[in-house]
Amino acid sequence: TARVLDASVDGPRPYVVSEYVEGPSLAQRVQESGRLREGELDRLVVGAASALTAVHGAGIIHRDLKPANVLLGPDGPRVVDFGIARAVDAGTMTGLVGTPAYFAPEQLGGGPPTPASDVFSWAATMVNAATGRPPFGQDTIPAVLNRIAHHEPDLRDVPDSLVGVLAECLNKDPAARPTARALLVRLVDPSAGKIGRAHV
Repeated sequence: TARVLDASVDGPRPYVVSEYVEGPSLAQRVQESGRLREGELDRLVVGAASALTAVHGAGIIHRDLKPANVLLGPDGPRVVDFGIARAVDAGTMTGLVGTPAYFAPEQLGGGPPTPASDVFSWAATMVNAATGRPPFGQDTIPAVLNRIAHHEPDLRDVPDSLVGVLAECLNKDPAARPTARALLVRLVDPSAGKIGRAHV
């Protein structure tokens, strides 16, 4: 993630100063140059999973992981924009907060975001990187939300090596998704298999 250099909630204008990351967002990169392939995609997948593991390890839920919040820096991807992040134990905050195409289905029923919701959003973001489109479309918000709730993700054009893990992370049941840590282990060591489930 981008390092936080300074922050204050005192005074009339709370602020956060974060490290500047030289590079486009994943959203810009896909829009301008198309989907990522091979080594470039592999580095993104592992780097973004590493960032999510660190975020969850710090007890934080990002709540708005999407292509615009992944910066492609010269030293690898960085997850940014924690403006709506919350501590894992911050209570039962509900309501739809974030970007519709990357919502997890449990959020649509008014459930609070959890680490499992972030894993779903991570996978949706990686599908966008691999295919150039979100896994549940990008037309009208009601249509997208209906697909998230009731349809399987569109994984056409996703490399065979990633289809299984992304499908698992996009499971409608949050308890069936891997934790970010288990996901990272599986990505760097495919022999690890399906281990660990996301906290819900």
